[in-house]
This record gives sequence, C-alpha cells and structure tokens, in this order.
Amino acid sequence: MRFQSGRQSISRFLDKIEVVQMAYTSPCWKWTASTDAAGYSRFGANGERYAHRFSYAFFIGDIPDGCHVDHLCNYRTCVNPLHLEAVLPAVNWKRRDEKRTHCVNGHEFTLKNTHPSTNGRICKTCRYDRIKAWRERHPEHSRTVETASKQRWRLAQAKAGRTGRY
Repeated sequence: MRFQSGRQSISRFLDKIEVVQMAYTSPCWKWTASTDAAGYSRFGANGERYAHRFSYAFFIGDIPDGCHVDHLCNYRTCVNPLHLEAVLPAVNWKRRDEKRTHCVNGHEFTLKNTHPSTNGRICKTCRYDRIKAWRERHPEHSRTVETASKQRWRLAQAKAGRTGRY
C-alpha cells in the first residue's frame, strides 16, 4: 500500500487511539472514533475503510490478497498492530467459532446441541425453534413440505430394499 500523505493519515489515526489494558498480553489500542454496525473501527485513508486494516498495512506491511486481518486479542475496536494478523478467511472463521461457546440465545454449543454448517455451527435448539415458528406461520406449506419429505424418505427406503411399515 502506498502512503502518499502518510504523515497526515498517521497523525489523524493516532489522534483516535486510547491505550487500554485488556485481558491480552499487551495493551490494546482502543479506537475512539466511529465504528460500523458490527463494532469494527472505521477510518478512511489510503484506500482502506477499516482502522485495523490501515494499522496493519501501515505498521506491518501489505495485506496479502484474499486475507482478513484477525484480532488476536478478540476486541474489534483494537488497532494495535501487534494484536493483528493477516490470515485466510477460513482460518479467521475457524478461530471465531472456537471462541464462541454459546449461541446468540445463550444455548451452549455441545456435541449434542450443535449442527455443523458451511458458515460454522448452528444451535439445534434455535434451529428447531425457527422451523417450528415457520410451520406455525405457514401451516398450508408446512403440511405439504412434511408430506413430500416423508414420501421421498419412504421411496428411498423401498429402493434400498428395507421393509417395514413406512
């Protein structure tokens, strides 16, 4: 990344930082300016929209194509370059899932209550609640969907040579 007006950008950047001690090994640089809806720090300079990406590019170096900048300290407003690491999206998502112990509704992620998904993990309790709510809102469709599903299952059982009352 080229920093044509580096002094001006870095001066603006540093004015928006508060050094605070969090639960990580070294102090976080807490972003005190604007954040987006997800809690990530916003800073427009040199083609970047996010302060943590600007910090990584300025202090560490270019962010490799296709990489995310991961917060090792788990604080989205932290812009300390020592707490940032450029990783592939899959690594970033895996780390996120490992840190999450409960779903957004407070159900614990256990082997019994977790359904693997392409986007990480899904809480089975919440999933069943959503299905039940959908069926209550759409009773005309839920019956046909359930019936069609049962019919497909019965046909598959018959083709596989399994006998019994289906």
